Amino acid sequence: MQGGLKIGVQTQEGTVTAIRPAKVWKKFEQAAQTYPHGVAALIGPAGIFTLETQIYPKPTQGKPEIVYDGARITLAGHVPDRDPMVQGKAQAHGLQNVLRESTGPRFEVQPVVLYPGGFVKTTAPWNGDAPWILNPKAWPAFLEHRPAPLSHADAPLATDHLSRFIRTAAK
Repeated sequence: MQGGLKIGVQTQEGTVTAIRPAKVWKKFEQAAQTYPHGVAALIGPAGIFTLETQIYPKPTQGKPEIVYDGARITLAGHVPDRDPMVQGKAQAHGLQNVLRESTGPRFEVQPVVLYPGGFVKTTAPWNGDAPWILNPKAWPAFLEHRPAPLSHADAPLATDHLSRFIRTAAK
C-alpha cells in the first residue's frame, strides 16, 4: 500500500505489522486528542478484554515489586496516586455499555491491567469481578485457563458493533 504509515507490535511469535492509509492515522490522532484516555479492547473466542497499560519506573531504592493483594496494587510498597483497578473497571464497564446499547445482549468484559517489564506478585485468590493485574508475558497463560465465553457468532457480532461505534465516534 503506497502512502501508508506502518506500525509494528511485538508478540511472542514475532512482529505484527499493519500499514494503514494516512487518513486512517489522522482519525486515530484525532480520536487520541478527543479521548486522551482511550481504551484498548481485544475481542476473540477467549472473550472481550479492555487493556490498561501502566508504566512502572523501577525505584532507585528498594525492591521493584508490584504486589496485588486482591483489593489494591502497591508499587515498591506504595499505593499509586491513580488506582489502575478503578480505571480498568471503568473501561470494561464503558465497553460493556457500548456493546449492550448496540447489540442488546450483555457481554462480559474482563478488565486487564498490564505492567510491562515488572513481575506482578499476587497474594490473594483471583476475584471474578476484579481486573487481571499482569505482566504481559503472563497473559497467554491466563487465556489458556479461561473457558471460551464467546461463541463463534458472538465474537464477530461484538467486533462489528464496536467497529461501527469507533467509526461513528471518529467522524
